Amino acid sequence: MSQADVQRQERGVHPAPASRRVAGQQALIVKAGIDDCYDVAHVVTHGGTKMRAVNASSAADVSRFVEGYDVVGLDELHFFEDAVVDV
Repeated sequence: MSQADVQRQERGVHPAPASRRVAGQQALIVKAGIDDCYDVAHVVTHGGTKMRAVNASSAADVSRFVEGYDVVGLDELHFFEDAVVDV
């Protein structure tokens, strides 16, 4: 378990299933909680490819997940308020 995972666990934040290593960097995929079109726990392409994601309903939710990650991908950014770009 990485130090970032330990820190998240100590804070009671458990998005680890949605994290992955991409190009040697710890990455997290976040999707809007309102978006349940294909799957509530995954980002799904139109071709059916799935990737685990954590759900967030606001910029504040996103800010609780991002610490310790090198890369954070936000799916369906338009579902979030403008403040999410400051996270």
